[in-house]
Amino acid sequence: MEPVTFVHLVGIGNSGPGPWQHYRHTADRRTVRVEHDSWDHPDRDARVADLVEAGDLGHINAASHLGTWPEGRRPLTRLLPPAA
Repeated sequence: MEPVTFVHLVGIGNSGPGPWQHYRHTADRRTVRVEHDSWDHPDRDARVADLVEAGDLGHINAASHLGTWPEGRRPLTRLLPPAA
């Protein structure tokens, strides 16, 4: 099995030491905490990504036996750059 990395994107104010993101980041070495240039004055264009509606089965679950899942291939093809 490939190693897993969890990415934590905390919000305005950097969330401090109390919230769950801080606990998970310090308790699990597989986590990466994203740092921003300004926690209190976020740059929307730098932080926003497209939300993609992937339908009722729009998640990754290897045990679901979805096969090739053509409904997921279409948005993936749109989002990824062409292969070189």
